[in-house]
Amino acid sequence: MRRPVWIAFDLNGTLIDPAAMLDGKHRELARAALDDAVLQAMADTLTGEHRPFPDYLRAALERSLRVAGIEEAVLVEAMRRARTLPAFADAAGALDSLAAAGYRIAVVTNSAGDAAQKAIAAAGLDRHVETVIGADEVGAYKPDPRVYRHAGRRLGAQPDEVCLVAAHAWDILGALRAGWGAAWVAHREQHLLATVPEPTLIAVSLQDAAEQLARR
Repeated sequence: MRRPVWIAFDLNGTLIDPAAMLDGKHRELARAALDDAVLQAMADTLTGEHRPFPDYLRAALERSLRVAGIEEAVLVEAMRRARTLPAFADAAGALDSLAAAGYRIAVVTNSAGDAAQKAIAAAGLDRHVETVIGADEVGAYKPDPRVYRHAGRRLGAQPDEVCLVAAHAWDILGALRAGWGAAWVAHREQHLLATVPEPTLIAVSLQDAAEQLARR
């Protein structure tokens, strides 16, 4: 793969940490709720339905909290926190490194564009992000090919001019099949399934991904 022009980051679970929706021992439950929300969004996309992503997240959190026996009032606070999640510790440094290496930086997310813009600013990551592209612009959720094609048009880039950075195997798969490069970050998944196409690069952290990309 030639050196891309754009580095397009996934947002939720890649740049910002969904665990912060809940406190203490329930942080992993919050990450699992995001997984459930994404799964439902994918299923609706496949079957021709679409609704705002917070609807899926709220439903997933509500079920998880109920199963865990946690009072319903926690749901309201979790949804409030979901709008202003903290960045992973190395996110800002990774963006700095990529900008210094001459890359243009975008975010391509299953969140709505306006909500994503606010979340990026709240996390202190907006300094180098030129463009934010939400799945709401397409009416479908990643890894639907329409999202990546639309993002490419918005960026004015050919597929081989974009590299996605994501911590989700399903997003890596979608980007690769759209002709993009893809850098997988092992935040939580740790090991890729053998059935996932080989990423352009594998990194242990966002900073590691940035350093590998900067050397290209």
